[in-house]
Amino acid sequence: MANTQTNGQGAINIEAEGSGTIRIQAVPGATVNLPFGDNEIIASLAENGNLAIRSKDQTIILLGYAEANQVAPVTITTGGRPIDIADVIAATVNAGDKMHRYAGVKLHQ
Repeated sequence: MANTQTNGQGAINIEAEGSGTIRIQAVPGATVNLPFGDNEIIASLAENGNLAIRSKDQTIILLGYAEANQVAPVTITTGGRPIDIADVIAATVNAGDKMHRYAGVKLHQ
């Protein structure tokens, strides 16, 4: 189960429990607050523009991330600190095919 909250300033707070997949529509200029630490995540940008972020048994898919990020940057945070999602994607690609197996999202290489 997961709980998501959006405030008036465009922040999306995700409170996840257990395992599973959460799908959230990406919003231009929003800040997405992830419920896990940045040292535990892998990520993949799919050809359709969706961004999948995974930590342990929890996957968060930001639908339409690439398009929203082109309109206005989407900030992704863990523990209140912004993360460089491009670095996370690069590290995931370098780690091999994990994201494809875990999240069912084809790695964009």
